[in-house]
Amino acid sequence: MADTVKVTIHLEETNETVTMEVAKGANLLEECKKRHIEMEWGCMNAECGQCSVKILKGEEHLNDPTEEEIDFLLFRIDDGHRLGCQVECNADLEVDHPARD
Repeated sequence: MADTVKVTIHLEETNETVTMEVAKGANLLEECKKRHIEMEWGCMNAECGQCSVKILKGEEHLNDPTEEEIDFLLFRIDDGHRLGCQVECNADLEVDHPARD
């Protein structure tokens, strides 16, 4: 079993796609911050929604959403949205980080 996983992030704000290798189980937002990847964030604890992402591939391997994340995202969680600050990268993952108004 691999110790690392591949994470691909499509950043609408900068029109970039970034791929990174991260330790299996690593936090998505923390890994972006370490690499100075331009993912918006604010609170790091599922309260502001700035780090919202749409899961394109690998959703079935993610950790379960927390109650706080479910409360914040409501019906969008059923449409593949998650908060980057709550996502554990347990397998290869592809996400879209939409531009903010």
